[in-house]
Amino acid sequence: MEDVRKISIPCSIKSIPEAKKFVMGIAEEANIPMEMGFKLELSLDEAVMNAIDHGSALKDDQVVEIACLANTNRFIVMITDYGGKPFNPEYFEKLAAKKTWGEGGRGIQLITSMMDEVMYLFNPGRSTTLMMAMHLDKPPEDLSNLGPPDLSLFGDL
Repeated sequence: MEDVRKISIPCSIKSIPEAKKFVMGIAEEANIPMEMGFKLELSLDEAVMNAIDHGSALKDDQVVEIACLANTNRFIVMITDYGGKPFNPEYFEKLAAKKTWGEGGRGIQLITSMMDEVMYLFNPGRSTTLMMAMHLDKPPEDLSNLGPPDLSLFGDL
């Protein structure tokens, strides 16, 4: 069975460095190439910030859980917040492409452009989980040989 590693961080912007150290440490162990590591770290910054700021609304009594799985095909990161606020990621991605905001507002767009797979799992009133993955073996254009990730490895979402 593949090894899923998890961490729970306080719902605070001050926890982002701890989240990055955890995930990037696993990425280093998995020998993720530098360019992929850069994209992963940027996506992770945005995803954890969104979970803390929007998903859990910076509530001190909340936590954000992060789970990682590295295998020969993929590096998967799952980020779960317990604010229970569903949203439409496609709406925000389209909005970001059209709006001319100053800073911020493009996190979802950045994540989808940097990662190979992005999926949101909503449990309304309970949690939101972002699953993002990078393909490590980078097959040529046909990715159908990978099949969907086995999310059951991550337990109850």
